[in-house]
Amino acid sequence: MAPGLIFRFFPKESPVHSLDPRFKILILVSLSISIFKASWTALILLLLLSLFLAVIGKLPLKYLFREFKGILLLFLLIFLGFSFSTPGESSFFPGTSRQGMELGVLFCLRLFVIILGGNLFLSTTPIPRIQAGLRWYFRLIPLLPAEKLAVLLGLILNLFPVLLEEYGRISEAQAARCFHRVRNPFKRILATVFPLLVNTLNRGNTLALAMESRCFTEKRSFASLQAGLSDWVTGIGSALLPPLLLFLL
Repeated sequence: MAPGLIFRFFPKESPVHSLDPRFKILILVSLSISIFKASWTALILLLLLSLFLAVIGKLPLKYLFREFKGILLLFLLIFLGFSFSTPGESSFFPGTSRQGMELGVLFCLRLFVIILGGNLFLSTTPIPRIQAGLRWYFRLIPLLPAEKLAVLLGLILNLFPVLLEEYGRISEAQAARCFHRVRNPFKRILATVFPLLVNTLNRGNTLALAMESRCFTEKRSFASLQAGLSDWVTGIGSALLPPLLLFLL
């Protein structure tokens, strides 16, 4: 499989793909708001639900989880930060607390569920339909430039696969030079961040020049959206599930 599989649309035939993007956005917002107050039981249920939807959406979970390994360092830093900074009973590791470790694991689990939910949304919804859904919500707010914001957010979402592709190329180039044997993690991070930043800015500048040469504006035709009864039932029910679990558990 090619690099950069996370946060990329997979064209499939599934109920998750066919759901109206306006309800997907509502579900994602509901999940994001509820997740940071959810208990352990509610979090595990939401995680299982996200995995179940990913299976229904026919996503290549094996390869997606393989690429999720790139965020393990972030989770490790978060876990260590909570473990060393939270007061409480001493744990088996000097300088850490048992309560801090529990909070670190809980926070990492919450963050993982949000990342998984966001990836599920982007993997089952093409960017034009996301833009149309965002435009529909933005037009409900007076004096808000709905078209411009929808196009801007669509361009930002298109950058996620680009960043991952650039990261994959840099990692392969470093591996070819045996750079993966360097044990200093900060040296490895700096050697990756700066080329990634430079390459991303160069590609962004090329994209801006291409858009300007084609007289690109926000005045575009957006995808038409039409929600059926199944969309209303599935969308509203799924959006109410996270706060319901928060209330019951």
